[in-house]
Order: sequence, then C-alpha cells, then structure tokens
Amino acid sequence: MANPVLSPTIHGNQSTAVMVVWLSGTGSSGKSSLGKAIEQIDSKWRYIEEDKSLIYEVEQEITRGFPDQVEKIKKCVGNCGVFQALKEIDRAFDFAPEHKQDALTAVAEIKTSFNNNNWKERFRKIAYPRSNESVYKEIKQAVAEGKNVLLDGWGLTREKIQSINSNLKILHGLIYTSIEQCYEFLEKRNLEAVSQGDLRIQRFSGTLFRSFTQLYELSSQSTERTIETIDYNKLSEFLNEKTLLLKDEGCENYLHWNEIPLTYFQGLRNQLFSPVDESHRTYYLQPKESYDFVFKESGNSSERAVKLLDLLKNTD
Repeated sequence: MANPVLSPTIHGNQSTAVMVVWLSGTGSSGKSSLGKAIEQIDSKWRYIEEDKSLIYEVEQEITRGFPDQVEKIKKCVGNCGVFQALKEIDRAFDFAPEHKQDALTAVAEIKTSFNNNNWKERFRKIAYPRSNESVYKEIKQAVAEGKNVLLDGWGLTREKIQSINSNLKILHGLIYTSIEQCYEFLEKRNLEAVSQGDLRIQRFSGTLFRSFTQLYELSSQSTERTIETIDYNKLSEFLNEKTLLLKDEGCENYLHWNEIPLTYFQGLRNQLFSPVDESHRTYYLQPKESYDFVFKESGNSSERAVKLLDLLKNTD
C-alpha cells in the first residue's frame, strides 16, 4: 500500500494526507539542493524557496523608487540583477563595460538615498509582506494540486500555513550540516556563480555564520538535543581564519543579505562562545529551538534526498 504521506489524494476540492515540510538550516547547508533533488525524484513534491520571492519583491520596490537608475544598472549587469549589483560585487558590472560608469553612478545614487532614508523600514512594510503572501499562495496552489511542499523559508508562521487546510500536516525540520562543510558548499557555489556568469547565486561568508549563531548554541553538557561534539580549539581556529575574509568598510546594513562587517562577525563569535568555560576543550552543539525532526545525513544531493524522503515516510 502506498504511503499516504508521499501519495496525496484529492476528494473533490478537498486535499487530504498532504504535508508541508518547513525547513530551517544554516546558509549553504544544502537546503535548496536537497529540495530540488526531491522534486526530481518524486513529482508529488514541490520545493518553494522564500528568498527568491523576497528578492523579487525587494527589486520591484527599488524599481518603483528609482526607475531611471535601475534602467542604467540593467544595461550593465546581465543576468546578475539589480539586487546583486547593490550588494557591491564589482564583477556584476563586467558584462557591459561601456555602461559601467553610468551603472556605478546609479548605484551610488540609490545607496545615498538608502543611507538618508529609512528603506529598511520600507522593505519591512511593503516588500516582506508581499513576499510572504506570494509564498503563501504558492503553498496553497501546491496543496490544491495534491502536492506535498518543501518550504525553505522563515516569513510564514505555522498558523498561517495551517489556515490553508485544517487537516494539513506540518513538520518543521532542521537540516544540519557542519559549519566546516557549509563553508565548503559556499565556496563551491561561489565558483559556480562566477563560471556561469550568474552572481545571483553567490553567498557570503559572514552571513553564513550569522545564520549558524541564530540556530545553534554551545553547551558544556551533552543532552538529548546534542547534534555534534565540538572541539573548541578547532572551531575557534576555523572561525579566526574566516575573519580574514571580512572587513568593516563597505558593509551597509540596508540589505541584510550583504556580507556582514568584521566587528559584527566577531561579536557573533563572542556570543557563541560566551556561555562556555574555555577551560573545557570539548563542547556540545545543539539547536536553540525544538524541531519535529533533525536531518543530518551526509552524501550528495540525490543521496540525501532519498534519505530525507525515507525519514518523512516514517513520520506518518
């Protein structure tokens, strides 16, 4: 008999036995690769990535505010997009050198306005809610089609998702990948971004660590929530190496997807280590929140996808 979790059935307009699996995880932990692999393996699943929707809405809001400047930037950045250009990646302007100076001037004008006006608040009030609503509609459409959903997002609440259907099963899962492996994934992804001429998929070293500290904490005691045993010296040395990639200049805060400043990174590092006694050499990493499941299997994307599907079959 087919497992109802993986084989949704539709009775009229009412969907049953459909689930939404809401994924959390450090940046570059492999969530998007995992989601896309599951879509390819099993057509009953749809992967929805909230960041794509949010970036689109932010770009739309910027375009409404600066139509002339955005037009100049678009002539220069090719597939990279306005959003990436505003994150001060010089390579974004190499696609049409003859327009580069006009594009840089346009970027400077937009950034001056960002610094003089509260654009972060404007994004929060306009772009973010629109993105949330767009993602909500995507989920609702997938459920109506009898699809299970893998949601890589953070803007929607469990209650909002549940409002789609009171019978909808929702699981919140943590995708765990060691911080060292996350940085390997990040470096690989950034090389691909450059080789493909599409810097939209580029990720940042500091923002990866920020997401890590938001999700995890260190403890001197092993508990049932412990994910990994951590060698203090190795982790400290590893993070010290990452600070060499950061600086304080040129890290504006109006777009939180930017690289973070060096001093902010160091503050996060101190925050991670502050609860522990440095006389101990071994610590235990655990999530700050509770999850319905923690997935920490290794392997390539396809192998991990099969393992995650197997895990989800056993949740019913």
